[in-house]
Amino acid sequence: MFSGLGIAFLAVVTAAVMHSIKDKEKEVDEPLTADAEGGETTKKDASMARKLTICLVGGVFMGCWNPLVALAEDNGSGLSPYGEFVIYTFAVVISSAVLIPLIIAFPMEGFKGEAVGAVLGLYTKTPLVCHIYALLGGFVWSIGTLTNAMAGVATKCTSQPCSSADVVMNSATSFAIGQCANVAAIFWGLILWGEFNGTSGKVKALVALVVLLYVGAITLCTLAN
Repeated sequence: MFSGLGIAFLAVVTAAVMHSIKDKEKEVDEPLTADAEGGETTKKDASMARKLTICLVGGVFMGCWNPLVALAEDNGSGLSPYGEFVIYTFAVVISSAVLIPLIIAFPMEGFKGEAVGAVLGLYTKTPLVCHIYALLGGFVWSIGTLTNAMAGVATKCTSQPCSSADVVMNSATSFAIGQCANVAAIFWGLILWGEFNGTSGKVKALVALVVLLYVGAITLCTLAN
């Protein structure tokens, strides 16, 4: 498990270097950002202090998630993955009412903030197909998150009580494998969005290295049981 997480961390660092090189190669072609009124605003990069603060705070909150899930399930005597997922998605709805206006007013990427009312006012003017894509994305995310939670309590016993020998995968292993989902994001960027079109061979080699590191991390995390 320790080796798998170490390789996953190395994959994250390699991906950061890869994206940094890619952005420098493509920044001359980067378009302006459209604001809510249809005008254009130039990109203002966030300060390093701001980036580090967001990473550290986000990392702490993300790190708290899986231990709290394990406490909620309490070795099978607490919530089931289904019950935990219902409460989790409800919490997402509540927190979004606070986080979305904050992100609009103070964008993490460093863009100029916009009036929250003007941005939210575009909701009813957005084409129906965009709402369908959003719902489909939420559905896919929900299925993935629920199955990840179910895998975290997977056992091979058919009757209670189950012993430790019956455990197939625990919550920590399931969570670790789930953090390798960046591989899917890389393939989306490669195949659908053409994110790496026109980049150098160095960037493409780093992409391949990141994928290999994540595959190694997944393999070692799976073998941890």
